Amino acid sequence: MLNILQVEDNPGDVVLLQEIVHIIDENIRVHVTTSVDEALAFLTRTPPFADAPSADLVLLDFNMPGSTGDMLLTRVKSALPFDRRPPIVVFTSSANPVDRALSLSLGASAYVVKPLELHDFYRTIANLMRVHIPGA
Repeated sequence: MLNILQVEDNPGDVVLLQEIVHIIDENIRVHVTTSVDEALAFLTRTPPFADAPSADLVLLDFNMPGSTGDMLLTRVKSALPFDRRPPIVVFTSSANPVDRALSLSLGASAYVVKPLELHDFYRTIANLMRVHIPGA
């Protein structure tokens, strides 16, 4: 089974991603954290996520309450060895070129602005999975 970690504070985006992933491949599980601290605990398997599976892909909303995606990107680099870091795609509503440049400079695999149309959202998720999850 493949695992996606979605770092997202918008419940609507959480449900939408879960439904799209289920349509694309029922063998991919979406795990959700709503903060940078939770995401780091999940990725490093520290409580309350000590039994978390390895993430095959992280979809990170850049603008989270209390922190931004660059904080997670920076902390993952120091907390996980290179060979244990999953691809992290910043998947956000922010089209700010400064956020994009910062994310990519900190090691994000890609920076994708969330599409507004449902069919574009579906197509974008399918492409991200194809590119960033081997075997998906």
